[in-house]
Amino acid sequence: MKVSVILPVYYVPEPELVRARYFFLRNGMPFEFAATASVSRGYLPVTPDGCFDFRAFKGKHAFDHLLPDSVRVPPGLQPEKAELLAADLCNRALSLKGFGQIGYVPPRSKQDAGITVILQNRTTKEERRIPAVIRLLPQRRMRFVAAVDVALLADWLALQQTADLFLEIRAGTLLKKLRLHADPHAKLGNYGRCGKLTVTKYGNVSIVPAAVEQRKRA
Repeated sequence: MKVSVILPVYYVPEPELVRARYFFLRNGMPFEFAATASVSRGYLPVTPDGCFDFRAFKGKHAFDHLLPDSVRVPPGLQPEKAELLAADLCNRALSLKGFGQIGYVPPRSKQDAGITVILQNRTTKEERRIPAVIRLLPQRRMRFVAAVDVALLADWLALQQTADLFLEIRAGTLLKKLRLHADPHAKLGNYGRCGKLTVTKYGNVSIVPAAVEQRKRA
């Protein structure tokens, strides 16, 4: 299994932290905590009852009882989120405001945090990226605002291609791409003539091109 260091030690409480350290040292593993590293999955899985799940890391060392099967998630750590609170689309710009976080792994500081808005063409899967401005809230939750030049979307919309919105969230060295999901009370403003902000049946945010007849009337 490919492994990489991803979880700062203070996210796991004592005494489980000490036991886990001994487990890794005793079995020749030179890291604190590990997970399969990828864009979509790169952190400790959490069980439905709110525990970090260590079982996948034990492998052939299952007999070693130093490492527990699970450790209770400390209070204050939050599940993953890519949530839109408000957005406006006009003829010149798309503005976005919301929250983003990697599940149960908050950044240590603003220097370790980052959010990038990704516009993904649903037809071609091409991506266009715009860095967001972030602010760390209590419990190190990330709030973001972003402004996107509509020119980045003009060619897609002219070809009647839909753009789906994602966030790429950074906490330290860990990155995760999440579909941008609209809060049930999100405010969407549509003031442009070439496209429209919409919410899919799954609650995800997209920009669809205006119908030809709509553009003729505009």
